Amino acid sequence: MRCGTLEMLFALRARGVTLTELARHAGISRPHLSNATAGRFGLSPDARERLDAALLTLPARPPDLLARLV
Repeated sequence: MRCGTLEMLFALRARGVTLTELARHAGISRPHLSNATAGRFGLSPDARERLDAALLTLPARPPDLLARLV
């Protein structure tokens, strides 16, 4: 599953996963991933494949019910 930056960010939000968690799971530094999602530079094909794999394997976190009440 290859997805673009917006699709990746939507997938993260839907799963309740942070950029830090995704970066750690994919073996990419958080600043590098943050810069790539902001469009400052791209990712190598290898990094992109690791991100795609991480998005497919990271478990969804249940929503924080208290956060929804605020």
